[in-house]
Parts: sequence; C-alpha cells; structure tokens
Amino acid sequence: MLQSAPVWEITGAEFSRASTHTAGLSSGETQGISIRFPRFTKARPDKTWQQATNVSELQRLVAESGKRSDWLDILNDAADVSVIKKNTGKRVAMSGSGSNLDPKPRKLPREEIDVNSACETCYLNRDKES
Repeated sequence: MLQSAPVWEITGAEFSRASTHTAGLSSGETQGISIRFPRFTKARPDKTWQQATNVSELQRLVAESGKRSDWLDILNDAADVSVIKKNTGKRVAMSGSGSNLDPKPRKLPREEIDVNSACETCYLNRDKES
C-alpha cells in the first residue's frame, strides 16, 4: 500500500536544465528540469500526490514557459534610453561623451525594472485554483 505524501505549491522565476536534477530525464539526456529561485508557496492538503504535476505535465510546462518568456524584451526595453526618458521624465546618465555615447544608462531608475511582471507561477498540481 502506498503512503500519502504532502503536496506543496512552489513558485519560481523560471525553469532551467541542470545536470544535478533528475526530473524529466530520459535516455540520452544529461540535464533534468529545475526551478530557478524556488519558493514554497503553501501546502496543499486538499490534493493527493496522484493529483500533483507528473513528469509529462512538467515537461509540457517547461516547453510552454520557453515560448512565453519575455525577459529579453523587458530587459531590452529597460536598456532603451528613449523608453526610460519617456516613462520617467528624468534625465538619464550616459556613459561616454560626445559622439561616442553608449545608449545604455549607467544605472536604471528603480521604477523601470518590474521583476514581478516577468515571473510566472508554477503550480505543482493539476488545477490552478487555490
């Protein structure tokens, strides 16, 4: 008879592949699935281990998250001086001088970087209801 196991809801920044992880390994692969910056969200006593995300669902989530990742767009927008000037109305310090201006600001205004907009929640169960 199988014992019950706790189900936890975990959030993280993104999925990645790492040789130290074994989730989702198949023959010929050397890197398993990992969650970058994982955080325990809550215990799910309403779920059983059979209802938690299985390996095939995890692989599907990894594939979908790669398609929806907009981190590069956000970082490129944050480095675009015209976007920063438009959004902040402040003058941005530039590196270099004269015609050799580097369009990347030395320091981005704090309000320009919204880390939460690029993060997604990974639910380690079948439904996304709390």
